[in-house]
Amino acid sequence: MHLLKKLLYVLKQSLRKWYKRLDMFILRHYYFKSDYDCCVYFMKILDGSFMYLLLCIDDMLITFKNIFEINSLKDRLSVEFEIKDLGIARMILGIEICIDQSTGKLYLSNKKYFKKIFEHFLYTRLQASKYSIYS
Repeated sequence: MHLLKKLLYVLKQSLRKWYKRLDMFILRHYYFKSDYDCCVYFMKILDGSFMYLLLCIDDMLITFKNIFEINSLKDRLSVEFEIKDLGIARMILGIEICIDQSTGKLYLSNKKYFKKIFEHFLYTRLQASKYSIYS
C-alpha cells in the first residue's frame, strides 16, 4: 500500500511540474491567465480581438480568427513540447462544437449528450415497466 501511495504522489508531482512548465511557457509568450479559470489563457491582439488557449488535462483548444497565428503558436509549442495536432475541434468535454459557415460563428451544443441521456432513461423505464407487476 505504501508503494502505491508513493507512486501516486510521484505521478501527481510530475503532472504538477508539466503544468508549471506549460504555464511558464504560455505566460512567457505574452498570454494572460484568466481570473476566472486557471486553465484559460488569452492574448489581446492589436485589432482588439482575443486569442484563447483552453487547457483540459492533456488537451489544448486554441481559438482565434486567423489560422496563421494559430499555426505560429503551434510551431512555438512544438519546439518546447511534444504535441499532436488533431485538427479542427469537433467536440470537447462531451460538448459538440458547431460552426456556422455562413457567419463564421461557433456554437456549443449538448444535443447529442441530452439525446443519449434521454434514450438511456427511456430504455430503463421501458425495461422496468416490462417487468413490473402493475403493468
